[in-house]
Amino acid sequence: MNMTTNSLHSVALYETTLINLRILRSLEPGFRLDTSKRLFRVHQKRNQLLPTWLARWWNSQDRQSDISRIQLLYHQSQQCIQSSEGKVKERMVEYVRESIEGLKNLQTTYRTDLTMFALIDVILDQIQKHKCQQENLEE
Repeated sequence: MNMTTNSLHSVALYETTLINLRILRSLEPGFRLDTSKRLFRVHQKRNQLLPTWLARWWNSQDRQSDISRIQLLYHQSQQCIQSSEGKVKERMVEYVRESIEGLKNLQTTYRTDLTMFALIDVILDQIQKHKCQQENLEE
């Protein structure tokens, strides 16, 4: 029974990771990310009753917690890649690769915040490092 619980947890983590990578992929410049729930959401630029900054403050969201959740997402994706093979592994690698554009778009959203810009740069560097390591293992 314990084995089933572990495999169900692994499947749920795998699927959540894929979904959040897809959400990151969909980010456009100027959009903000909400990582406060299990599944990420996108705050789009639009006329709202409450400004985005006020809604984020009200919901106790901040840039640092968002970056931490994004770092965790990529850490989880690397764990999934390392512990899987075949089509499952290929799918995760593809989703990570496709999410990079959204991460770069998020970086442009925070272009005036040098700390956030640098933190996203570090995440991008980590993705590149893992990509190179995977390519070397496949050779």
